[in-house]
Amino acid sequence: MKIILWTALMMFIFSASFAQDLNSLLGKAKQGDANAQFELGIKYANGNGVYKDFTQAYHWIEKSALQGKREAQCTLGNMYYNGDGIIKSYKKAFYWFQKSAEQGDAMAQYNLGLLYIKGQGISKSDEKAAYWYELSAEQGDAMAQYYLGIMYSEGQGKPIDFKKAAYWYKRSAEQGNADGQYSIGVMCYNGYGVLRDLKKAAYWYGKSAEQGNAKAQYNLGVMYLYGQGILKDLKRAAELMEKAYEGGVELAKTQWDENELWRYK
Repeated sequence: MKIILWTALMMFIFSASFAQDLNSLLGKAKQGDANAQFELGIKYANGNGVYKDFTQAYHWIEKSALQGKREAQCTLGNMYYNGDGIIKSYKKAFYWFQKSAEQGDAMAQYNLGLLYIKGQGISKSDEKAAYWYELSAEQGDAMAQYYLGIMYSEGQGKPIDFKKAAYWYKRSAEQGNADGQYSIGVMCYNGYGVLRDLKKAAYWYGKSAEQGNAKAQYNLGVMYLYGQGILKDLKRAAELMEKAYEGGVELAKTQWDENELWRYK
């Protein structure tokens, strides 16, 4: 009984303290504190200590954004892009991403690049997309690094440069981005922009495959099937081909049938 009462008392104290903190935050937000407005908006967006309410989230995040807080501007851009609590508008998303990006927010710079690539809310421009991806990539955004690698690989908004493509794929891969890991694996396997190295290719394919990348699972399965850069292992090849096929890689079914990999399950 004492334990139950003590637990109830602690929960009451915690709830009272939390309510006090929330009231304090609300007070600061009403007084025009941009940081408090943004924090309160995020609480409403996530339902953290308050009922989830995108209308209230938008209200406070917009107030913060109008005062120039770049994180709020980027978040407001996301809300307009996804239509969270407001009518979806790519033009308004672009406006707020640009405001934030110009202040150096890496996520906003990446998002701005994405809008330029897709031509959403603005005229499509590969060159401007590459410009913003590069600014974001230099700040360490893993997705921007991956997409910048693609642009160098394909000559999209940048001249084709496999060395630079490999550099950015690796930067992304080292941060755990599955697409970046798969892509640097491809570069290592084929010797694009780097010395051909099948062991490194298998390493990066393995990292990506562990995260569920079906193309990496297929390529690693092929390497196990033929003993390329790693010891031949038909059981492992069968496991990977099965996963790759489930992930939508049709060629995995061909490998499965032609090499009778069902025998190794």
